[in-house]
Amino acid sequence: MRVAIIADIHEHRELFMVLLQKLEEIQPEYMLLLGDYGAPSEITRKLLKLHIPIYAIWGNNDGEVYKTIQYFHKYPHATIGPKSYDWIALDGKNIFLTHYDDLVEPMAKSGLYDAVFYGHNHTAKEEMIGNTLVVNPGAVRGGHTPPSFAMWDTQSMQIQFIEL
Repeated sequence: MRVAIIADIHEHRELFMVLLQKLEEIQPEYMLLLGDYGAPSEITRKLLKLHIPIYAIWGNNDGEVYKTIQYFHKYPHATIGPKSYDWIALDGKNIFLTHYDDLVEPMAKSGLYDAVFYGHNHTAKEEMIGNTLVVNPGAVRGGHTPPSFAMWDTQSMQIQFIEL
């Protein structure tokens, strides 16, 4: 399965439009959203209207939580978890999702997860901790590394960073 991993949009509309174009080209089968989308404006609605199955968690800069939940509940293919971290099973893989980087190392070292994905620090990074793939897709709005998101192949466990 080809999974888009997206973090830290921060309502950057120009780069978000580039992200949408890339997603249309790549056609991921699933999306993981790691927080900091911004207020539930056109950005949230346009992601949901792609009709790609989505699992999302919260970041530290997500305004108007109630409105964002309302948008997610209108789309049966989309789920937003209750916290800034969560775990899911996807295509036979156990995945830990967190917005913050402070949970990354303990969750990866726990041996419970095939992959740990996080955002928050706006730095694209891939590493292995033990047998666990650990990835920060970078920030759509950019930061310490150029604006990016990541594509993950669940079968090969390969990551590809896509610059915007």
